[in-house]
Amino acid sequence: MLKSILFWGSLIISVLFILALLIINIMASVFNSTDYAIDEYFSKLNTPFQIHRTPYQGDELRFVETGIQNDTVPLLLFIHGAPGTWDAFKQYLADYDLNQNIRLVSMDRLGYGGSHFGQSERSIEKHALAALHILDKYENREVYVVSHSYGGPISAVMASLAPEKISGLIMCAPVNDPDSEPLAWYAKVANWKIARAVLPAFVDVATDEKMSHRQALRNIKDHWKNVQCPVLHYHGTEDSLAPFDGNVKFSKQNIHPDLVRFITDSGGGHLLIWFKAATFKQIILDFISQNKN
Repeated sequence: MLKSILFWGSLIISVLFILALLIINIMASVFNSTDYAIDEYFSKLNTPFQIHRTPYQGDELRFVETGIQNDTVPLLLFIHGAPGTWDAFKQYLADYDLNQNIRLVSMDRLGYGGSHFGQSERSIEKHALAALHILDKYENREVYVVSHSYGGPISAVMASLAPEKISGLIMCAPVNDPDSEPLAWYAKVANWKIARAVLPAFVDVATDEKMSHRQALRNIKDHWKNVQCPVLHYHGTEDSLAPFDGNVKFSKQNIHPDLVRFITDSGGGHLLIWFKAATFKQIILDFISQNKN
């Protein structure tokens, strides 16, 4: 009887594990976001777009652009979390209102999509330098960086390193605080050697980032005091991946109080950029209007 239970238990666990791997590997094609998928998405919505690639440190960076194609309007650069690609913000790049008076650019961070895919980069400062390299392609006088989760501290380092380029930061559910960042069980499982051997590359990159993120955040702590532009911090009170209390407290203590403003989403979780997209879009538009030169 015991042998039978062990046999069937092992069989069920094995089947579930295989199914989970299949689902994750199917998701990998989504996270890679091929050029064909980009073309298909915007073509269906009749939204003009451009896919750009620029050489960078022996490989290339990929970024997607919509909106007004000139240097006289504000530019929004979107920086996604982990894992992800430019398309974490695709609905914003296709949004009618945003396309009317803004230049919209969303990038693949190092290690994801078309930017050094599968090559983990643990340094937040190096992510910031890659994003600034993309901004070097533009001459827009007003540049606002919109970020989610892992992208939040990257945007802060950008503003520290190149204050003359950045007009403002809009952070949604940023993981700024090294001391309150949780390490979920699935991150620990993904870090097992056997898991790394079978999981797709984007999970491997995200795991490397997650396992090193607390120290990476500590490494950039001195950058926060150098932020000189207006900052909007939007956070949900029920965020389990970037805990509300710790991250809001960190921003209050490390960003000059005259520069930072907070918007709280009561009951909101970590994925506000999707579940509260209409609210976040209006936050973006209001922020640009209030800080426009």
